Amino acid sequence: MQRMRERFDKIQSKNPLYSSYICFAELVTGKNMPRRSIARHFHKLVEEDDYAKNEEDEIIDHLMSLSKV
Repeated sequence: MQRMRERFDKIQSKNPLYSSYICFAELVTGKNMPRRSIARHFHKLVEEDDYAKNEEDEIIDHLMSLSKV
């Protein structure tokens, strides 16, 4: 987790106008991460104000597709 946090923080510092969700999407893109890992880190790193709770499953599905790119 520490490594993910460091990379996430680095993306945020380079892009201060990005939301935490956009930074997280950039973090997982092309990393071929398992869904469980994406979901766990999503809940720890993305601010709750950046997404609607009822769309959480669709968002994680989208992040999965980005991860596979």
